[in-house]
Amino acid sequence: MKRLLSILLCLSLVSCTGKSDIPDYSGRYELVRIESATDPISEEEMKEMRELGYDVILEICQDGTCTLDSFGKVLSMTYDARKMTMSSGGQTSQFRYEDGLLFIEESDQTLVFAKSE
Repeated sequence: MKRLLSILLCLSLVSCTGKSDIPDYSGRYELVRIESATDPISEEEMKEMRELGYDVILEICQDGTCTLDSFGKVLSMTYDARKMTMSSGGQTSQFRYEDGLLFIEESDQTLVFAKSE
């Protein structure tokens, strides 16, 4: 009986300490460039805009909410880390995370964010 209890206790401890298979994207991100066939904005251009005080900041929280502060105008959104989507006002966009960058794909452009320190 003691052995069975010991095994059950070990199994419960292992199951409680397992990591989630959902990636944690939470944090503060800065827009570093916009990829577009018609109106791209380079990293250098975005740097110049930030130096003039024009920031675009994406804040992702662990509770599934996020905000996009674009030059002082704040948009509240939700995101689904499993589906890799962000939604606001009935519109949903796909996002992906590669090489330390977060890409939000819109119809004709991709917003590229880097995690800020």
